[in-house]
Amino acid sequence: MNKSKVKVGVFGIGLAAYWAQFEGLRERLEGYQKRIEEKLAVYGAQVTSVGIVDNALDARQAGDALARTGRSVARPRPCIQLREARPATHQQRRDRLAHAAQSHQRRDC
Repeated sequence: MNKSKVKVGVFGIGLAAYWAQFEGLRERLEGYQKRIEEKLAVYGAQVTSVGIVDNALDARQAGDALARTGRSVARPRPCIQLREARPATHQQRRDRLAHAAQSHQRRDC
């Protein structure tokens, strides 16, 4: 039986404008992401990390980098949420993700 390792790509999400506003926020998010990466590795996953994505250009580059590796993608969801910054209902988040997936499949994003 072939027991190949699961290949997982990981990226964190932030907003570049927050780094100056909230001291230590980026470092805290990077720490959360690192712990997730370490846990995945403990379970035998081959982890590829593209770091924190905090603007549109970085997002595109991270997506392209992960696509080249053939990894599945896991997005860390830290306990901290700045709800005032971008309030959204569960349905709005699902709609955004569905739209992003469709755009990515068409390669017009």
